Amino acid sequence: MMPDVGKWLVVFGAVLLVVGVALQYGVSLPWLSWIGHLPGDIEIRFSQFRLLLPLGSCLVISLVLTALLHFASRLR
Repeated sequence: MMPDVGKWLVVFGAVLLVVGVALQYGVSLPWLSWIGHLPGDIEIRFSQFRLLLPLGSCLVISLVLTALLHFASRLR
C-alpha cells in the first residue's frame, strides 16, 4: 500500500514541476484561465501590491480532486 502512495506522490510532484516551469516561462494554458476569476475569489489591489485569494477556485479544485480520488479508490 505505502509504496503505491510513494509512486503516486512522485508522479504528482513531477507533473506539478512541469506545469510550474511552463507557467514560469510564459506558456499559456487556456484551460487554467478560470483560476482566480470565479465567484468567491478575492482580489485586493493597492498602488504597487496585489493580493489574490482564490477561495472559489480552491473549492472547485478540491471538489474535483476529491471526486477523482474517490472514483480511483473504487476501481481497486
